[in-house]
Amino acid sequence: MISFIKKYSKWVTIFILGVALIAVYKTFDSFHVVKTIAGVVLKAIMPFISAFVIAYLLSIPLKKIDSFIQKHAKGKFLLKHSYAISIAVVYLVFIMIVIAALSFIIPALFKSLADMIMNLPAYAEIFFNYINNLEAAKIVGLHFDVNAIEKSFTNLISSIDTKALSKFAQGGLTSVTSGVATIASTTLNSFIAIIASIYMLIDKDRIKRGIKRVVAAMSKSEKVESGFEQFARINEIFTQYIYSRLICCSIMAIVCTIILALLGEKYALVLGIFIGVMDLIPYFGSIIATVASAIIAAISGGALHAVWCTIALFIMQQIDGNVIAPRVMGDRLDIRPLTIIVAVSVGGAIFGFVGMLISVPVVAIIRVMFVEYIHAREKKQLQATEPTETAEGE
Repeated sequence: MISFIKKYSKWVTIFILGVALIAVYKTFDSFHVVKTIAGVVLKAIMPFISAFVIAYLLSIPLKKIDSFIQKHAKGKFLLKHSYAISIAVVYLVFIMIVIAALSFIIPALFKSLADMIMNLPAYAEIFFNYINNLEAAKIVGLHFDVNAIEKSFTNLISSIDTKALSKFAQGGLTSVTSGVATIASTTLNSFIAIIASIYMLIDKDRIKRGIKRVVAAMSKSEKVESGFEQFARINEIFTQYIYSRLICCSIMAIVCTIILALLGEKYALVLGIFIGVMDLIPYFGSIIATVASAIIAAISGGALHAVWCTIALFIMQQIDGNVIAPRVMGDRLDIRPLTIIVAVSVGGAIFGFVGMLISVPVVAIIRVMFVEYIHAREKKQLQATEPTETAEGE
């Protein structure tokens, strides 16, 4: 059989290429079928993708809790079952946070959003009338048609189901009585994702060993260890950055919400969460969040109210940038500010919001790999010149 294949290898190659071309053509010719099948497969595996994300995010606090128990526990039971106890503690806290969010935070957020959306035409009228009355706008001939803008916002609101938002906000989870099948499916998928993520963390070492064996069987052994070491470093940089940013953003969201509420801001919860989310984006996020919050504060509470809110947010941004972030993140990334600004700009231009989020750790990973490559090249060049220098000396 092997001799036959060798003899007619040219024709076998042509045949395989022809079959491949026909397969590609039929795939694009029946793209809607492929898309449907892909959608069904994606829907089936989505709980396990969610499980992986949950396990990945919870692995860092899990390690820290396990390390704390191992270091401070005195009883044999705690030392023996420290990992299982750590998993139980992490998931208990995670589930409590999810329940609190679904029961209190999300309904209150939806209520504020519904109120903000319903009042958009009035807020737009106030804002653009203020712009039209500015002396600078009159000098340059800038004038907005307030009636047309207000009508546009009214049409936009009519296309948004604000009643559903308000209904959800007023009753929380208990108000959602329609779409039973969808709710049941979402609940089941969430339950599967949580259970699967627990087993992923329990079998984490076994999964790693299995992947390592498969990779080792398919490639050269000396490259496997090096590849896994590089992957471990990349994973450490990426998880350290993402998790540190999430902690900083959570602190900012909570503190800014409290400060804005104390200052009497009507949409303190919405603005606090918005500031926290935008804080994920280095440099640009804080600027955008502060400007947007100042505008909303000015419209909802007046110019003086906006000034106080802006001052408070500016102080919080400085504390976050100079105190909170350095303490949480440390100097592990070691990237200059200009590099971060370029990375965020390019990442946002190419991949949008997601690109802004992951651009900094990606640049950090590229930097580490590039520096190591340069060091390896320099070491090779040094080793190549050493024998020559020794020979000349003799």
